[in-house]
Amino acid sequence: MAAADGLLARAGEAIAAADWKRAETILRRLLRSRDAPAPAAYNLALVLAELGKGDQSGAWFAKAVKRDPVYASAWFEYGRWLLDRGRLADARQAFETVVRLQPEAADAWRNLGRLRERLGAFEDSLEAWQAVTRLAGGSDPEAELGTLRALLELRRPEAVDLRSRLAADPALRPGLLKVLTRTSAGTLPLDPARLSGKRPPGN
Repeated sequence: MAAADGLLARAGEAIAAADWKRAETILRRLLRSRDAPAPAAYNLALVLAELGKGDQSGAWFAKAVKRDPVYASAWFEYGRWLLDRGRLADARQAFETVVRLQPEAADAWRNLGRLRERLGAFEDSLEAWQAVTRLAGGSDPEAELGTLRALLELRRPEAVDLRSRLAADPALRPGLLKVLTRTSAGTLPLDPARLSGKRPPGN
């Protein structure tokens, strides 16, 4: 154990100095041992990304969480790695693990909102966007637009008031248009006058 701790410390020094090649060598040596600590695998994954070998990182993130299933940072980075490679369902599972371990992890909730939305799981995306809003402690444009998308897809009546409130903010109107054009279940018109909250003449 003392030898492993020494190697891990040396790897940390190499990482701090941005000496990625040396860090890789030390960490690979450490990971020859079956009882190498999870942070060794996690750090090797990050080092490989720095060396332009990001495709190899996933296997080491996976080993890190296998060695320590409650390693939230490793789950988060593994989720990002999976997301970058289009493995949406696996990435969703990784980020869901993060929020179970760390319910206040706003970035994990945000990634979950995006993933669940892309996967068409709008009830679940609503949960995620509401968590982001709560953790932001106030207005979060992406979360508000994501919430509206989920409410529209779920045909929830709250969508009408939320749309009107978001339409009142000129900065949000481009995002609001995207939401309204992407929503499959939405019946809200794309009339610019309605979008701005104004009634057209004669109505």
